[in-house]
Amino acid sequence: MKFVSLFATALFFAGFQWSESASISTVNVEQGGSPRLINLGTVDSKSYFADNAMIRNWTEAKVFCKTLGMNLATITTSTQITFLKNVYNGTTFAGSHWIDARDSFEERQFTWDETKTPVTSLSSFTFRNTGMPFQTCLAYVSAGTPDIYVYPCETRLPTLCET
Repeated sequence: MKFVSLFATALFFAGFQWSESASISTVNVEQGGSPRLINLGTVDSKSYFADNAMIRNWTEAKVFCKTLGMNLATITTSTQITFLKNVYNGTTFAGSHWIDARDSFEERQFTWDETKTPVTSLSSFTFRNTGMPFQTCLAYVSAGTPDIYVYPCETRLPTLCET
C-alpha cells in the first residue's frame, strides 16, 4: 500500500511539475508576438504583421490586432507602400488583408478609423470595388501590382496589423 501511495504522490508532483513547465512558454503580445503572425518587417518606425491563419470580418480584425497590443495597419507614406509591395512573396504575404480604413459615409471617401483622418496616402493605388455600396472597408491586396479593394465590412479576410 505504501508503494501505491508513494507512486500516486510521485505521479501528482510529476503532473504538477509538467503543468508548471508548460506555462513557462508565454507569448509576449505587447511585442506583437503570436504563433500565427508573420513579421513582415519594419519601415518608418512601424512593424507590420500579417495573420493568414484565420479570416475575420473587418471589426473582428480590428479587435484581433487590439488584443495583441497592436492596431489594424495604416499605410500613410510612399515608403510604406513600397515596403509592402516589396515584401509580397506569393506564399506568406499574398492576397487581401484588412487595413484600418473604412467608409466615411460619403461617396468614395474613406477614413483611417484609428485617427479619423481622411485616407489620402492611397491615391497611387487603383481602388477595386467589389460591388457592395454599404458599410465598406478597405483591404490591401498584395500581388505583383498591389491594389486596394473595397469590400463589405462583413467579408472575411486575413488581417494586417502594425505596432
